[in-house]
Amino acid sequence: MEELSDRIIDLYISLTESGVRFYYEDDINPFSEIKELNSCNEKYLCFTTEEENKVKVSLEDFRIYHSKENINLYDWVEIREFDRLLEKLNEI
Repeated sequence: MEELSDRIIDLYISLTESGVRFYYEDDINPFSEIKELNSCNEKYLCFTTEEENKVKVSLEDFRIYHSKENINLYDWVEIREFDRLLEKLNEI
């Protein structure tokens, strides 16, 4: 399970270095860009927003409420793997 969490964070870093932007908004947290994915486990995902707010949300909420922009053709394999691993970790 730790290797899944590490892989999700590695994919996030790789995708953001490629120019992909991650955003999050739900009923509690206003729309903002995710600047850093801090940690991930089988229940929660923690990240830092562009306003330097630390946010902790359930994996299910993150899957539903996050969005990605600036995706190019070369990012699709990693995007699919990122989403698949989030789903897999959520099922544990």
